[in-house]
Amino acid sequence: ATRDRIMQAVQELGYIPNDSAQTLRSRSTQEFGVVFPDIDDLGESEILKGIAAAAEAQDYSLQIALSTSTPKLEQKIIERFLRKQVEGLIILTCQPENTDFFRNTVGVSNVPTVFIDRMPEKIDANFLGFDTYRVCLQLTARLIDAGYRRIALVAGHRRFFSEMESIRGYTDAMDERHMPPGAVQIVETDLTKEAAFRQAMFHLADDPPQAVITTSNPLSLGVMEAFNLTAVDVPGRTCVITLGADCWNRSNYLPNVIHTAQAAYALGQHCVELLLKNRKS
Repeated sequence: ATRDRIMQAVQELGYIPNDSAQTLRSRSTQEFGVVFPDIDDLGESEILKGIAAAAEAQDYSLQIALSTSTPKLEQKIIERFLRKQVEGLIILTCQPENTDFFRNTVGVSNVPTVFIDRMPEKIDANFLGFDTYRVCLQLTARLIDAGYRRIALVAGHRRFFSEMESIRGYTDAMDERHMPPGAVQIVETDLTKEAAFRQAMFHLADDPPQAVITTSNPLSLGVMEAFNLTAVDVPGRTCVITLGADCWNRSNYLPNVIHTAQAAYALGQHCVELLLKNRKS
């Protein structure tokens, strides 16, 4: 009877429980911090959807922050999450080379952490990413076997693990097929469509190769814009392939571009599964 009266009062007053007070009592935030540079890339947005779905299924909430690829802002965000005592961190970092920062923050915090795609060295944390080495190795080899001789790779900078692995897969396929050094054309750029557009205008548009492999959707957007402006026929003159996310409508996203299917949504789910395993152990 007492409970019924309390619940009636709760409904009449529109009372909402104070999560902060509950956190103080239980010493548990039931919250994960998520740090991404941005979500312009279809793959990154699919990863985030997978994270959100898996967290919600386990009654965890998310604090999501975007660093806009600014190292100082990313550091500020991570430090703020650690002060809030989140129960786990999921980080797609824009500064994997900054090992001192990560060792002195995440490394000593005892907060379970998953790094996506880009892993700082010498830090005890989880890492999840796609096998971009094997993908680029097989794509390049298939193109060569199909008669393509001028194949370009447009990738991000080698300081990012997945981009370095893409470049390594591409060059290994060229070496295995005994392609001449002049056939190798690697265009490294910032991971934005604007940067890819500039590089494609400088290095690809005037004398387009037979095929272009890009390591992300934003890079393929930039390349396609350059080709559209310079009347390069895709796929008639040049075949464009991108390492894209597995998404039901990807055929309508960048028409005439061939997409690989990386299970980005599933990767996001695995991030949460790893954090929960860490919490239990």
